[in-house]
Formats: sequence, structure tokens, C-alpha cells
Amino acid sequence: MLLVTTLAFGVAAGGACLHGADETAEQALRRQAALRAVRYVNTAENMGVEKARRYVPLSQLAGVPAVEGFKLSLVNDNKGYMLAAKDTRDACGLAYFSDESGLVYEAKPVKR
Repeated sequence: MLLVTTLAFGVAAGGACLHGADETAEQALRRQAALRAVRYVNTAENMGVEKARRYVPLSQLAGVPAVEGFKLSLVNDNKGYMLAAKDTRDACGLAYFSDESGLVYEAKPVKR
């Protein structure tokens, strides 16, 4: 059974890249908070699979930190999960991705 869960915090906005050489302190804090949220979900999923032998949807994970302007999505089944935290405010599309390996990747969309 495949489960898809999404949590969105904030609204989309156009404009300049928010996470580059000119990143403001406020944007850096948002980016770091999103990374902490991804790590939190990884830890919670790891603990859940150890206890219940299954991965669970975001709605069943207590205490997932909300990060204003980031959309957190989780797709899971009994064998693994894919997690994404995408900045809906960043015109350049910064995102963090992870899975049951626990490794976190930083990504930006491929330009056409």
C-alpha cells in the first residue's frame, strides 16, 4: 500500500533566489529549520520501523516541526519512504530530499 502525505506551511511567492550567496539571516534560519525537520522525520521513521516494523505517514508522526514556506511531502510503503521539503517561496526551488537510508540531499531544479 502506497501512502502519500503532504504538509504545506506558507504560500508560494515568486522573485529572486533566497538561498544563495546573498541569503539573508532570516532565509538561512528557514533553510536550517527545514533541514532539522527532515532529520526529525528521518529519526521518527527509523524509530517507528524499529518498534512497529513499518513506516508511517506524516499524520502519524507527532511533533514534526512546521517550517513557514516549506512544503513537506512523504511517500511511504512497508519497505521504505521518500521525503521532500521544498521551499515554496524560493524562485530557484531549493529542496531537501531523503529516504529510509537517512541521507539528506540538497537539490535545485534542473534548468531547461
